[in-house]
Amino acid sequence: MKQAKFVPGRCVLAWLLAALALCWPAFVNGGGFFFPDSSTYLREADAAVAELTGWQSEWSDKRQLYLPHPAATNAARPAMPATPVPAAAAPPGPLHPVLLGRSVYYGLAVFPFITAFGSLGVVGFQALLAVFTVWLTLLAFGAPRARMPALVLVTALALSALTSLPFFVAMIMPDVFAGFAVALAVSACVGWKRLGMVERVGLVLLLTLCGMVHSSHVLLLAALAVLAAIAFHRAGLSARPGWAAMLLAVVAGLVGEQAFVVAITHKMGQPPVRPPFLTARLVDDGPGLAMLRARCPAIGFEACRFQGRMPRDSDTFLWSQAPADGVFSVESVDVQRRLAKQDVAFAIATVRHDPLGVARASVGKAVKQLFLTKFNVFNSTGQPGSDTAFANNLPARFKAQVLASRYASAGNPVQLSRWLNVLTALAAALFLAAVTAGRTRERRAVAIRAGAALLLAAIAMNAAVTGTLSKPHDRYNVRIVWVLQLAALAILAARRSPLVEQSK
Repeated sequence: MKQAKFVPGRCVLAWLLAALALCWPAFVNGGGFFFPDSSTYLREADAAVAELTGWQSEWSDKRQLYLPHPAATNAARPAMPATPVPAAAAPPGPLHPVLLGRSVYYGLAVFPFITAFGSLGVVGFQALLAVFTVWLTLLAFGAPRARMPALVLVTALALSALTSLPFFVAMIMPDVFAGFAVALAVSACVGWKRLGMVERVGLVLLLTLCGMVHSSHVLLLAALAVLAAIAFHRAGLSARPGWAAMLLAVVAGLVGEQAFVVAITHKMGQPPVRPPFLTARLVDDGPGLAMLRARCPAIGFEACRFQGRMPRDSDTFLWSQAPADGVFSVESVDVQRRLAKQDVAFAIATVRHDPLGVARASVGKAVKQLFLTKFNVFNSTGQPGSDTAFANNLPARFKAQVLASRYASAGNPVQLSRWLNVLTALAAALFLAAVTAGRTRERRAVAIRAGAALLLAAIAMNAAVTGTLSKPHDRYNVRIVWVLQLAALAILAARRSPLVEQSK
């Protein structure tokens, strides 16, 4: 039988069609999906670009940021990224210091595309990254290169119809990069030798970006690196290339955040702070509040002063501007800094006070996170203005886009997509579990078994990281579960390919 040849033209066409297929929720919605945090990512990028070049964009309409600390030596210069406030007047409540957690690197990655092409530019960029991830995963798991254009297109069509991937491709948030990180990390472990030089460089670069766009990805990749080393060592294989790529992404994420801290400290006179997520989480769960009631005021935590506003949902603790309910956002900047500075110490004190209670609450939240499956961030609740208020912080044309979108009228077809995603994810998880339990000792099969186990572990680790360190949200689980379907399709696509030796 004559072997099929790789044709570059077919590859380009397949990539374009696959990317278009993955953009369908944005076309139906009437544009990309904005989220309350989207504005912060983009305005931080705008502020950074303005600081470096002086260039103005439509995202410069609210660049009046918090004033630098008087100790700053260059207080007269415009500030680097911080939470924006309207130019006309500051909001009535206390202001935040510059916060860690909204990565300027995600904003910088997508800023050129939203500036040049609007929200669909960001969607198209993320769709191409998704196709590249699909390409690398198929190749790494053993798909024949000559059939790659057809396999990539078919796989992308299946993912666009049956999974959550196209919705997160269409969302102007770094969430989709969590799935990219897992798929790329496992692919590097399973099939590094099957990739060409350009593909390897592309994998490392994209995985590094994944580590830089959100701090939760750093934790996830660090845990995956440890598990990969263990799983592949037990299988008698080496995962050095994958482990090294994950380590590079972790280091890049940590160094990138530290560079942001240095830049903000230089410009503002004070470092940025990370919101007290652990404090809010432990108070909401119960052990944190019990510790405060047992040990305040002797323990000296700033949170002791706010027991009358507890217990509250962790989001209320952090972000509510209501003086009777909120804590972090409603208080002065000095109080916010003290709460943030004491966050880790608060968590340690709580664990010492009630280790079993913390363990029970953490496991419960992680398990709850694992089974959240709604696509609820892609439609408003239908109550006018209730969850479209974030549009007021967008430039005029994007505000108009949000208010005219299917999101605003709760018209996106999310229920069918949700249940298709649940059913196919469950089927894929069972398939990967069966692959993991296989007995074949052929080298490639052993590597694929280790990769399947690593993917299943990644879903559990994502639930543990997001469910325990933040509040469980459907979005945290749904954003990543599509890697199960991708891996299952990649294994099936490789079944008819010739055997190749895996990494030694």
